[in-house]
Amino acid sequence: MVKVYFIQVFFEIGSYVLQEAQESCDRDETSGLSVLNRGAPCPEICEWSPWIDVSRPLYGPDSGDYETYENIRAHGIEVCTNPLNISCRAVKYPALSFQELGQKVKCDVSTGLVCENRDQVPGPVMPDSVCLNYERTNNTHTVEQLGKGLALAVAVAAVAAEAGICP
Repeated sequence: MVKVYFIQVFFEIGSYVLQEAQESCDRDETSGLSVLNRGAPCPEICEWSPWIDVSRPLYGPDSGDYETYENIRAHGIEVCTNPLNISCRAVKYPALSFQELGQKVKCDVSTGLVCENRDQVPGPVMPDSVCLNYERTNNTHTVEQLGKGLALAVAVAAVAAEAGICP
């Protein structure tokens, strides 16, 4: 009965910690560090994924750049199912905004990045009605870190209970 109690307590603590980390994090472009929206350092269980680029736009109105979750998974790359935030940029012009590039791009945390050639007009960087090549990253929870801590705590509690040193 004591083992079950300790496992339940540590599971509840872990759930609480994970719930507290559900606040969205933003990447500070100057330092590269993730920070909570209220300015405090982001919890360790919240981190940015590597930059992902699996799609290249072709010429023609029916093409574009599709860095969507579905397309990324179709290329065999695992991505978080419930990301906190997303950041997108042009591969060749990472410091320029979509507006500065003259491109209409959808960068949405629920779907990923979508750029349709049919929505483009010749602009300051791309002289044709074609999307640039883009990449994106997500801010996600790293449950693995939390899970390792909980597993250790549960193991210690179980050993202590077996030894009779816990109430």
